[in-house]
Amino acid sequence: MERMVNARLYHYLEQSACLDESQSGFRRHRTTVDQLVRFTQSVINAWQAKSHTVAVFVDLEKAYDRVWRTGLEVRLQEHGITGRMYRWLKAFLTERFIRTRIKGSLSRTRPLADGLPQGSALSCTLFLIFMNNIGNAIHTLNRLSYADDLILWQQDTDIDKATEAVNRDLASLKCFCERWKMRINTGKTAYTIFHRC
Repeated sequence: MERMVNARLYHYLEQSACLDESQSGFRRHRTTVDQLVRFTQSVINAWQAKSHTVAVFVDLEKAYDRVWRTGLEVRLQEHGITGRMYRWLKAFLTERFIRTRIKGSLSRTRPLADGLPQGSALSCTLFLIFMNNIGNAIHTLNRLSYADDLILWQQDTDIDKATEAVNRDLASLKCFCERWKMRINTGKTAYTIFHRC
């Protein structure tokens, strides 16, 4: 049942062009190579225009585990997912529990208030829906996404202007993450400047 629901949901999202074009994760006919080529070509174009590229490679910390279920319900409705499909998805995510086995000992059952089920066919599609509006937080930068990884960049002949633009939108991204209960993984996030020597 889960796979059938996922197939219908994904088909609806692609046919209605709901998904952000900068997102390639979990989407048919899109790969990390596509994103890498787009980014690399943008850097090359900037070099040819004698511009600098200031880029930040952002990782969202424990992204699946942090999906805020109430926020996901809002996102589903924003994407036109209502009626039986909405009710089924809400029931699918409700009353989830976890137990841990360590050296043969089983822990007590604990409820999971947030997050997406690991290994579920639906989790990837639900994650796409949850993160789909991230572009609304980023106003001036170029961006590409692959699941929970983002590349944000700005190009300018003035490196300070490019850096200011990146910092502004990083602040906006931080606010977006706080609002939607996500967290930027500072240990896996990197800042780079591409320029000709």
